[in-house]
Amino acid sequence: MKTVHDFIRDHLFRQCGLCDSSFPLHLIQSSQWSVLFARYMRNRLTMGFFRYGDNRSPGPYANVPSAMNHLHSYLQTGNQEHLVDAANLCMVEFMTGNCHPTPYFKAADDSEHTPRKGRE
Repeated sequence: MKTVHDFIRDHLFRQCGLCDSSFPLHLIQSSQWSVLFARYMRNRLTMGFFRYGDNRSPGPYANVPSAMNHLHSYLQTGNQEHLVDAANLCMVEFMTGNCHPTPYFKAADDSEHTPRKGRE
């Protein structure tokens, strides 16, 4: 018996022109990930350990506002270092829940998607 997930996946594959939903998952995953970006994240987190300490425990840092500042700086300068820093700050916030009193994770598709360029 097909699950809701199966129907959604089949629908998405048809939209992409991939009628066979047995498309190799490893090819999709490798095309949707940047090894270089992850390496930059890890390198900066390693150095951050020596500067700021272990990121697994909440510290006196405003992770979310700082991440937003880095994204704003990226938009102004184009320096991709800001994207890496923002991603790291988001990950640390995910791990510690430092900026929100009741953080939680609930996966949902509420029809909010990233707007296409030029269609904002």
